[in-house]
Amino acid sequence: MKASVTSVSCYQQSETSQLPFPAVILAAGQGRRLRAHTNGTPKPITPVLGLTLLQRAILSCQKARIHHIIVVVGYKKREVIRHAHRIAAQHGIELTIVENPHWPKGNGSSLLAAEPYVNSPFFLLMADHIFDPAVLERLAQAYQQNPGSYVVVDRNLERVDDVQEATKVHLDGREVLALGKQLKEFQAVDTGIFLLEPS
Repeated sequence: MKASVTSVSCYQQSETSQLPFPAVILAAGQGRRLRAHTNGTPKPITPVLGLTLLQRAILSCQKARIHHIIVVVGYKKREVIRHAHRIAAQHGIELTIVENPHWPKGNGSSLLAAEPYVNSPFFLLMADHIFDPAVLERLAQAYQQNPGSYVVVDRNLERVDDVQEATKVHLDGREVLALGKQLKEFQAVDTGIFLLEPS
């Protein structure tokens, strides 16, 4: 499967103390469930309380002192690329934009598109998930104490609006046994926040 970089923006962050891992933000999807509310606007550009979803994800990475951000685009890529460049220029963020021509195949294909640009542990984030940047710092600390791959999960299933649509996680204590939308046995749902080793 081939992927290509459509454009690269390099803006240096002023922060001196940085997390040692880059972040890959998946922003390639169409957002079918949001379509009725967005008039065709790509999901990453959908505004939520004054900021777009992609802007929130990028600024959360900046707040967590991440040194390099890779944004994978697909659906309506030109609009998303222009928007990402504006965010990078406005906030002084180093950003690499990667096109996934196979984006209709889902998040896995977008992650593969980013593969040539990560050769160390990296954060994997979804553009449409809103989170506290402190979570990324906690993940980095966990990795430094015990290297491996991590996923942030929510065990409070009662507060999940649409469990059917969620990616479910089957756990044995803190160990992930299985992850997928069709799981019958699960104790949590994933939050779209990972710290992964390249393997």
